Formats: sequence, C-alpha cells, structure tokens
Amino acid sequence: NDPDATIVANDDGSFTITHTENFNGELDFTYNISDGENDVLTTLDLTVNPVNDAPEAGDEIFIQAEEDQTVGVSLREEPALRLD
Repeated sequence: NDPDATIVANDDGSFTITHTENFNGELDFTYNISDGENDVLTTLDLTVNPVNDAPEAGDEIFIQAEEDQTVGVSLREEPALRLD
C-alpha cells in the first residue's frame, strides 16, 4: 500500500486509484492474484506525472480614480499568486 494514494476494487473487476491532491511521483501497490488454487503476489508500479496547474483568480475588484490621482493596491500572498 502507498500512503500517497488509495486503490478500490470495483464490482466490475476494474480498480480505481485515487492519489492525494497535487501528488506526483511513483506509486507502488502490491496485490495478490488467485485462481482458487494458486496465488501470485505482484506489484503495480504507477507514475503520476506533474502538471502545471493554471493559476486561479480570486475575487475581482474595480477601482475608479480621477485623472492624475494616485491609487495604491496591496496584494496578499495566496497560493494562486505564487510562481512555481
């Protein structure tokens, strides 16, 4: 079992693998296959490739100023504003 993901056996015989949010890297799962008489223990090695998530804008603001007036805006640091 891998702490970065969970695997669920579906009723149709397929599996669903769900990794933790923003995870990328190697996942390893060990599982047992049996035909009722013989068992085979094997490992599934899975690579989750990183993606460059697009930034998301927060709430929009509207600023109106008179001509020749100075306007200042302070931005707070949020995950969406960090450059990776």
